[in-house]
Amino acid sequence: MIKIGQIILALNYFSLGIMAPVLNLILLDKGATLQTLPLLLAVYSCTVFLFELPSGICADTYGRKIVFMLACVFQICSNVTLIFTNHMILLPFVAIMMGFGRAFSSGSLDALLIDDVLESKGETSLPYITSKLAIVEGAGLTLGGITGGLLTLFRPQYQSNMLVCIIANGLAFLLCHFFIKENQVVKSSKQVENNVAIRLPNIKSLITQNTPSKYSNRLWWIVFGMFFTGIAMSVTETYWQSAFQEMQNNSVWLLGVISSLGFVASMLGNVIVGNILARLEQKRWILLYGCRFILAIVLIMIAVQRSRLGFIMVYALLYFTLGTSSVVENTLLHQLIPSKLRASFLSLTSFVLQIGFFIASVISNIFVPILHFSGLWILSGILMFLYTIMMIGISFLSLQRKIYKSESAKKEI
Repeated sequence: MIKIGQIILALNYFSLGIMAPVLNLILLDKGATLQTLPLLLAVYSCTVFLFELPSGICADTYGRKIVFMLACVFQICSNVTLIFTNHMILLPFVAIMMGFGRAFSSGSLDALLIDDVLESKGETSLPYITSKLAIVEGAGLTLGGITGGLLTLFRPQYQSNMLVCIIANGLAFLLCHFFIKENQVVKSSKQVENNVAIRLPNIKSLITQNTPSKYSNRLWWIVFGMFFTGIAMSVTETYWQSAFQEMQNNSVWLLGVISSLGFVASMLGNVIVGNILARLEQKRWILLYGCRFILAIVLIMIAVQRSRLGFIMVYALLYFTLGTSSVVENTLLHQLIPSKLRASFLSLTSFVLQIGFFIASVISNIFVPILHFSGLWILSGILMFLYTIMMIGISFLSLQRKIYKSESAKKEI
């Protein structure tokens, strides 16, 4: 099942990659402005974080397969609507459908595949499958980005992108329906009601009860870090096309190449860190801190770029760093999360990320006329730096507390 699952995930990410380099330009072409664009992205993020956790609970309750198939339907609906709309009034509806698709796809099929591998090969395979899924994501996004850039050469511009997205999501839906097998899940309405009632308000206590106490606090630090990652991604994904277009007014297809370069860099980061993680089981947290610190520096670096070549290189470096930190985070998360809560917790992490994305989108709408793109990138870099310092400080204080308790225990003896 793992191989066909990877193909389905690759199709899903391929459809996202097709739209990645041009989505903001499509929205601008359909009636949005530089000031209303962040608001549309805020609507998208708001939809995602409102339904992220419920969708994960539904995946653990009704079944991860059906939830992923529902995500494909939402993504198809958003692209069909986008093809036929020519007015700003329908763009919020498109953003909502896209948000539903993102919320219901995150963690659903991934959790099913990870559980399948853990059941057959054990926990030692966790770095391998985490890295493998990240590579599938990167490959799908890369191929989609290149294809998406080339599709802009056809007229009417951007319509081919949306049509190919519809086809890719349709194929993912059919393959999932016919080839993905899932064990029987909760079916009765009473069981569903009890399951949701227990999980929704008590996911923190459930995680704490099922996680070794020495790791449970660190687990929530990772979740908290998703908030700052969401801020960085919001500022980058909202404005990188416009920032580059200020340096290069023509050749929209080149945006697809740049977007793909970012995905390739992210995939390269996945591969490199995936191999390192297998050898550094005791130092994975240190690696996470290092990745976060470098990400903060790169966010400030991209803000000061004034040449096209420099911008492209730093953009690729930014996604390389995001790729490395993503694999470390996911490996640590899957190592600590109980299987029965895997989809719910993956949705929770995505939920927190979307909160950061949403807040950054709203703030960007207010401050972009004042700070411009560069100021927003510098601000996000500073926030990421402060978060990393806070994590290191808390880890140091925790270590000192353990040393103090150990020494006190020895004195008493």
